[in-house]
Amino acid sequence: MQLLFEMNFNFFLTTIVMKIWLGCTSFWLAFQKVSTHFEHDSKSTFKRCGLQAVEKAAQQGENVDPKAYIDALLEVHTRYNTLVTKAFNGESEFVRALDNACREYVNRNKVCDKNSARSPELLAKHSDNVLKRSTKSSEEDDMEKSLIEVMTIFKYIEDKDVFQKFYSRSLAKRLVHGTSASGDSEVSMISKLKDASGFEYTNKLNRMYQDIQLSKDLNKAYEQYQSNSLSGDGGEMRANYVKMNKVPYTFQVSTYQISILLLFNDSDTVSYDDIASTTMLAKETLDPSLAIMLKAKVLLATPEGKTESGVTYTLNKDFKHKKIKVNLNIAIKSEQKQEVEETHKTIEEDRKMLMQSAIVRIMKSRKTMKHSQLVSETIQQIKSRFSPKVGDIKKCIDILLEKEYLERLDGDELGYLA
Repeated sequence: MQLLFEMNFNFFLTTIVMKIWLGCTSFWLAFQKVSTHFEHDSKSTFKRCGLQAVEKAAQQGENVDPKAYIDALLEVHTRYNTLVTKAFNGESEFVRALDNACREYVNRNKVCDKNSARSPELLAKHSDNVLKRSTKSSEEDDMEKSLIEVMTIFKYIEDKDVFQKFYSRSLAKRLVHGTSASGDSEVSMISKLKDASGFEYTNKLNRMYQDIQLSKDLNKAYEQYQSNSLSGDGGEMRANYVKMNKVPYTFQVSTYQISILLLFNDSDTVSYDDIASTTMLAKETLDPSLAIMLKAKVLLATPEGKTESGVTYTLNKDFKHKKIKVNLNIAIKSEQKQEVEETHKTIEEDRKMLMQSAIVRIMKSRKTMKHSQLVSETIQQIKSRFSPKVGDIKKCIDILLEKEYLERLDGDELGYLA
């Protein structure tokens, strides 16, 4: 009798436990469904706000201000990151929704419509402005905050190789021209990029910085030489015809502008045609060089403000400026555009080599592989650097077939040729 009671009691307990378990399971499934729904809705909201924030910056067309663009991206991320952290206690579903939304609106917005690589290019230009020495000397804490903000957007950039190429070029210019805000800031930024993308990604950047540090003595000698002569990038000219407090102005000018201004040693007035024939500068170079000096009112044009045949230019002997050293060596837009185009061409070539080397590495280890599997494996290996297109990978496979690194086998199979 006692045994029978125990069996029934155990059965009763088992039934209760099963009901509780089934209830908890149903609750968990319902919770998961609600969480997925909220995650989807949150991502849509975050993405929509991000795209709206970029709209204003996109109105500037091709001349998008890098700072305004990055600030717009950051503003949305900061607002919703605070919401997710404080209101939802950093719940993983909401964090994931924010990350996915940021990745979408950073890489696929109105600014990126014509050129998908616009975001990494603008981020690199913004980084350059942050790390450059300016009249408004940044506090160390402010600089570190700005670098952290750059890395916040960098996290979501898909074409990291584009950022690397533009960043390395701007770093080279800062190091060569001595325009870095501080060496510590440069080291800090390289270190952050290394933590995010690995040693290989920053290897060249690190070597560039080290080379400059090791050649300080040579650089000083070069700067001394540069101060006494003209360099390929330009130099300084003392304007003896106009002074501020009895001290002549010093113009920082490009080589093109030097060739123009030297003509005024013989005459206070020179015609456009004489300048063009004497300097032999192309119109696309001559016109912007003159326009910069007209805007600064170093020269006066008759008729006013024009850069064309028949116009005459006169030295402005009433020239005034708040600084004794006036920078007229401002990059010409045509040169900037050409540099951007050349950088993008270099990026395309680098990508081809990266894809080909990845394909060879894969095939060397596998020996034989199906075409479709090779494409998928290649994407997996290089997606941390950029998002490759399937068509580009197929072209690289064809190139390697022509170069006899690979061979076609039966069916869809490819073989590696040692």
